[in-house]
Amino acid sequence: MLLACEMEKACRRTITANRPDIAMIGDVWKYNADDIRVAAGLKPCDEIDVMVGVALLCQAFSTAGSRRGFKDDRGNAFLRYIDLILELRPKYAVIENVRGLLSAAMSHRPHAERDDNWAPADEEVPGGASLHILTLLRAGGYGVSFNLYNSANFGVPRVP
Repeated sequence: MLLACEMEKACRRTITANRPDIAMIGDVWKYNADDIRVAAGLKPCDEIDVMVGVALLCQAFSTAGSRRGFKDDRGNAFLRYIDLILELRPKYAVIENVRGLLSAAMSHRPHAERDDNWAPADEEVPGGASLHILTLLRAGGYGVSFNLYNSANFGVPRVP
């Protein structure tokens, strides 16, 4: 690993303590593709094998939250990651998020605001957010596959 991106102070300290040899950047909005290449020690012509985005601010898409999706700054950070994939052109990109991303609409109307005659507008169709992401990646020339995994099956610590 050449570079990590983390905003949370405690997480940054943990990464640095365990991997002092990797470069570290913070707020993904403050860096463009060229900045990232420089921070990672890559030349403009160097190929990138893989980019991994983990815990991409899943609160924006989680069924346990308000599901604001791309109307939430955290959801827009997800789109920023997609933009960087398309700019940096890694051979592979891994995107980790919550199951709720699969059913998240581009725009969510809370159930309390729906009446008996409610029908979803185009931007409220379930799955619209994931379809948007897939469309962006495919238009950028990437093949896409996905799977659902239960992290408990892999010994990953979780907050209950």
